[in-house]
Amino acid sequence: MNIEVLKENATSRELKVVIDDNEFNREYNKELNSLSKKAHIDGFRKGKIPLSVIEKRFGKSVKTEITERMINKYSSEHLQSVDRIVISKPEIDNYEPKADGSFSFLLRYEFLPEFSFTQHKDLEISVNVRKITDEYFENYINNDFLKRYSTFNEITDRDVLQDKDVAFVDMTAFKNGEKVESFTKTDTPLEIGRGDIIGKDFDSVLIGKKIGETFTYDYKAEGENTDVVNLTVTVKKIKVFELPKLDDEFVNKYFAYGRENYTVETFKQDLRTELENQAKQEANSIMVNKYVDTLVEQFDAEIPATILEMSKRAYFDRYEQRTHGKPGHVHKTVEQLFEENKEEVIKNAKRQIVFVKLKETEHIHVEEADIYQYIDFMSKYYGLGQQQIEELLSDKQKYQQVIESIQMEKINNFIIQNNKMVEAVL
Repeated sequence: MNIEVLKENATSRELKVVIDDNEFNREYNKELNSLSKKAHIDGFRKGKIPLSVIEKRFGKSVKTEITERMINKYSSEHLQSVDRIVISKPEIDNYEPKADGSFSFLLRYEFLPEFSFTQHKDLEISVNVRKITDEYFENYINNDFLKRYSTFNEITDRDVLQDKDVAFVDMTAFKNGEKVESFTKTDTPLEIGRGDIIGKDFDSVLIGKKIGETFTYDYKAEGENTDVVNLTVTVKKIKVFELPKLDDEFVNKYFAYGRENYTVETFKQDLRTELENQAKQEANSIMVNKYVDTLVEQFDAEIPATILEMSKRAYFDRYEQRTHGKPGHVHKTVEQLFEENKEEVIKNAKRQIVFVKLKETEHIHVEEADIYQYIDFMSKYYGLGQQQIEELLSDKQKYQQVIESIQMEKINNFIIQNNKMVEAVL
């Protein structure tokens, strides 16, 4: 095998790989000899078939098989010998066979540019930590937790909307004179104060409106280049949440899980512990993000085209998920969004590079034991049966997602264990 570098820059290479005739013919003759001993052809005894007959019958398919095998073999061997972190699937092109059996092909691939972290351990990361104080805990119970178990009652003794009411409305939407079907709704609930569909500015407009009243509102989504949507809204009815009483009967009904004499005080202790664990996980997540941002600042090399394109596509997908079907949504192409949000897209690409570099620098890889541990957790936590586990392992895409999930968890654990969180209380 002979390799000639045709093109090379900071993040990619294009090679011409030449396999000589001796190498190819040796494998070709070896395969024909093997077939002559085990092939079944009418008119010949097994093991006594002339090579000329074998070649006439199987030569073409054998050449194709050997060529593919040798391309895969030598491509793989070369990539394993590369002194860079390869980040793209190799592209093979321009296969050129010759009469003597030799052939050549082009091999292209991308890799991370050469760079190193100035420091990636023993960093102090300042994190705003949510503390579960007595005041926070009581407020959470009364305003968030109990609402999940509340009843939804219609108000009949007043007809004017107040804060925290749920207004049921009919709504039509027009953008540039054309009706927006995805945002035209009938008898849809809007909880005042949440701003969950249109925004909190609209919620303040609702306060004081009466049942049967129709009004207009011009809405413009956040960001540049978004169109104004003209809304016509009619208030149909008012409902409110009626919270249940937090007592022993309530907690035994929903949270005892077979435990006897489960009390409100025990439940509050359990709930507070759960909130404290959530706050710890939230702080760890913030720490990881701030740590990665710190390492991004150390990266000043070229971004490989593959990673930049992935970052562009991911940003586009998030934009569509966030805005599709909402008033003011403007369809944009991947490149339009990139030009408008170039700094953020490039930063996200650099974050991806940091994760890959960190994984390789610290040799953070997924072992077989990690996979079994993950599957054991999934089977116990989500109740997966043997058949579901086998389906998970046999599906290449799902299996790769498992690998990536485990790998990311190991990287996060490395970051948390090898750096210091400096708490700033919220």
